[in-house]
Amino acid sequence: MAPDQTSRGGGPPAFPRTERPLGALLTLFGFAAIAWATLRSGDPALLQPYGHWCLVCGDFGGADVAANLLLFVPLGAGLALLGVGWRSAVALIVATTVSVELIQATLLVGRAATLSDVVTNTTGGTIAFILLRQRRLLFHPSPRAALRLATAWLMLMLIGWLTGGWLLQIDLAEGPYRLQEIPPGSAHERAFEGEILEATVNGVAVGRGLEPPNGPIMSALRGGPARIQAEVTPQSYAPGMFRPIVSVRDTAYVGQLSLGQRHRDLVYSYHANARR
Repeated sequence: MAPDQTSRGGGPPAFPRTERPLGALLTLFGFAAIAWATLRSGDPALLQPYGHWCLVCGDFGGADVAANLLLFVPLGAGLALLGVGWRSAVALIVATTVSVELIQATLLVGRAATLSDVVTNTTGGTIAFILLRQRRLLFHPSPRAALRLATAWLMLMLIGWLTGGWLLQIDLAEGPYRLQEIPPGSAHERAFEGEILEATVNGVAVGRGLEPPNGPIMSALRGGPARIQAEVTPQSYAPGMFRPIVSVRDTAYVGQLSLGQRHRDLVYSYHANARR
């Protein structure tokens, strides 16, 4: 691969001609992927009412942020290989994501137009553009630049490890708890359709209703690791939404501990710092 060369007049680096067809393909693929992923109506019943101005929205906000960052990567990379200037590239990325959000807000149903989408899409596309523009520094650095890059990468790895460990820590809310109750109007859960023969949390039988702060479930959860056990006759296949077998929630119906069925899978979940 030939090294980048700076264009006359101090402009953006002129990429080799052989890379521009690849840039054109990536750009077209990026636009096609964005259109396929965003310009289709969804199910209004699954749309949570979290408004337009949230940054991490809904029960799956973290996953949506990651997906939105990745969605605009091909577009940003393609614009870099085409030799587009950074101002023009960022402007095109912003115009694309704003246009998508306006279409979702006005023409489509079951889709949420949010500030989070605009910020994360722009960030993902811009980072991809910068990385491709700086590929010579990243892949063929001088010894001094290589040392700086290695140090920065080690720091990012350390931050990632520490952050990941904290995010996965259990963060149970203070009681009282609701037991075996599904939030009213839930678009993500439905009642378990098999037969529950027995269900316990740390050996304490689980019933229904509101658990008092000094009740046996609260005492069991405060006493150490939580262990959910259930004996059930499941349905053969549970399409779509999660069916809780054992569910412990706070008074706002936020799940603290859950064991249930989705499709043919047995699913266990707990409330962790990541939910923040």
